This record gives sequence, structure tokens and C-alpha cells, in this order.
Amino acid sequence: MNDFNIVDVPGILSTPVATYDGDGNQITNDGEWHRQAAETQYVLAEFLAAKGMVVGRTAIDRSPTLTIKFSALTPEGQVFAREAVHKWLVSMDRPTAKINDSGLEKRWQKFKAKPA
Repeated sequence: MNDFNIVDVPGILSTPVATYDGDGNQITNDGEWHRQAAETQYVLAEFLAAKGMVVGRTAIDRSPTLTIKFSALTPEGQVFAREAVHKWLVSMDRPTAKINDSGLEKRWQKFKAKPA
């Protein structure tokens, strides 16, 4: 399997974003999408590190250059990422979503409760 960034703040921050008003006219981008997307990446990185799923990292620096490769996750972290991270990221796209790790924590508890 090819390696990839499970956390990619530079990729998020370089993503072009177009914002439109109710009439379909493009309006000036206020940077809110980039702020929310980067915050989601930071929350994910901090959660993975706090649970011991990132090899050699116990703390996360909230910098615009933060990346974590899939290969930098522990074996348990890789399984968790495959099972839960995409679902959590999708849930963060909802307009009512609060950007915190509560959804990750629920998925982690369910993951840990599964018989080995």
C-alpha cells in the first residue's frame, strides 16, 4: 500500500475554495473553510497522539506544516484510522458539527470494546 498523509494541514490550507452567495455569485472567501478544516486536522492529530497511536509523538504542534503519515501510526492506529477516521471526517462536514474529539472518542471506545 502506498503511504499517504492521514493528517495534512498544508494540503488543506492550499486547497482552492470558492464561496457563493444565495444567487450563485462568487463572493470573497473569508478563510473560514480553511480555519475549520485545519482545526479538524489538529483535533485528529492531537487525538491520535494522545491515544499513543503516533510513533514517537506524544504532543502535537499546531503549525501550518503539520503532517502525519499513515506509516507513522502504530499498527493499532492504522487499524483505527481505516475503521473510524473517514467516518469522523465526514461527520465534521455537517453544518451543525462542533469541531472536537467527542466523535473520535466514541469511535475509539467502540473500537477498543471489540473482541480481539
